[in-house]
Amino acid sequence: MSIIEQTTQTAIRLLKATKAQYIIVMSDGTTHIEGDLQLAEVKTRTRRPSTLPHGTYAALCRPHLNIAVGDVVEFDIPQGGSNKSLHSAVTAFFSHEWGVGSAKTCFNKKTNKVELLRVG
Repeated sequence: MSIIEQTTQTAIRLLKATKAQYIIVMSDGTTHIEGDLQLAEVKTRTRRPSTLPHGTYAALCRPHLNIAVGDVVEFDIPQGGSNKSLHSAVTAFFSHEWGVGSAKTCFNKKTNKVELLRVG
């Protein structure tokens, strides 16, 4: 008996002792079921196709890496982009570069731009 089989049998024995319901699906497709549970269907994730070339948002952000604390930068929505995707990209880019909490972003409805404030 392999280590995988031994570990699985030990887990099943412990689960039965606690009167738990379970479904265990092994990598080879073997299924162990206790109780009246149903295995949920696995949904595949699909990505929405991008309307902009890869790196468009990063190219907008890169020139502003060296702004000082307290400075504000406004980003125009590129042709084919959306305010949500730009806002998300700006937040992610600067959080990665400066650290989480080092910048605040918002979408200004009056100017139709994403604003970035460096706070740390």
